[in-house]
Amino acid sequence: FVKNHFESLEHTSFSSLPESAYDYFVNKILAIKKTSYAMSLGSEVHEAVALMLSEKEYSASKDAKPFIENVKKIIEEIDYDEIQPERKLEPSLKSLGFDSELKFQSKIDAVFRKGDKYTIVDWKTDKDTRQASKHRQQLEIYKRVLSANDNIPLDKIEVALGFVGLRSIINTGIINSEYDKKQPKEKSFDTVSKRVERLLSWIKDPEQFFKDFIAEEKDDMIWKSVVEEYKKEK
Repeated sequence: FVKNHFESLEHTSFSSLPESAYDYFVNKILAIKKTSYAMSLGSEVHEAVALMLSEKEYSASKDAKPFIENVKKIIEEIDYDEIQPERKLEPSLKSLGFDSELKFQSKIDAVFRKGDKYTIVDWKTDKDTRQASKHRQQLEIYKRVLSANDNIPLDKIEVALGFVGLRSIINTGIINSEYDKKQPKEKSFDTVSKRVERLLSWIKDPEQFFKDFIAEEKDDMIWKSVVEEYKKEK
């Protein structure tokens, strides 16, 4: 079952890159999806903003409207000649420097161009900015995806996070925004690369996946069942 998953894998994405063999098994191989109100709201905001930036009609629920207004505030801070909303790119990992033809699916929320310089902006509906560092890892690989796809020098591309749903722990009804222009650290791509290489090692040798899975030792029924079944088959 696991071997078939890796043999049939045609593409991956930033959110699919493994940090844990157990989490990868649950989320990607078993495909057990977690849904929440926050995730649904985030999807609604992203869809509405993509339509708005494409100058198309869009609708938004009462809860989503403050987020969209915050997007508009952030856009007012950006100096640009052209905007490309929701760029869907799928380069091979080989074009990003890895030894694999696996496709890397990327959905870039917005690309702003000013002259020959570009800014990738990712809209985030997080309640706070604590995940900013991890988000910048995602933006670092998106930067390289855009560079490879459109043949743009890396030094002509900057990235930014548009936090549009910042709220205090106590619900005051106030939703703030922040335009975070801090650039990824030099080691950001190294961190992402390790996750890519880990996935590629599992594709090449599914036994390595089980070694990593077993090493995690979880007090969990799924973990115990998989390890038991694996040992039986061995």
